[in-house]
Amino acid sequence: MTLNLIEVKDLPLSGKQLGDIVDLVMACGKNEDGNDYKDLVLTGELDATDKTGKKYRVQKRYNLLGRGLGIFRNDYKSWSGRKLKDQDLVAFDAEKLMKGQRATFDIKLKKEGKEIEAVIQRLLPVAAAAQATG
Repeated sequence: MTLNLIEVKDLPLSGKQLGDIVDLVMACGKNEDGNDYKDLVLTGELDATDKTGKKYRVQKRYNLLGRGLGIFRNDYKSWSGRKLKDQDLVAFDAEKLMKGQRATFDIKLKKEGKEIEAVIQRLLPVAAAAQATG
């Protein structure tokens, strides 16, 4: 007899998934411990759909008060092939440069508290998905 001891949300498969970059916003404030945070939040919408036919949405948070800016630069370069200079970051236009663009999202399933969440591990060019399936 098979028992369902935990309930798992409908999540996308881990690995390389094609989709669109739908948003890139700043999130600032204080966390539950009273520490300041400043995150760049990238949201992707995958081509893959859940059981109801709705496209999965996944996020990646870049902690700009820590190593997040360097990680974002690496992701941007691996996705676009272009290295971001400091002067590019002074007035970075996410709407123009990234929003609505196709990408390959390297998805990882990660435990957040008591739940499992799908998160973006890396941002890659569209060709990366074709290489993974081909």
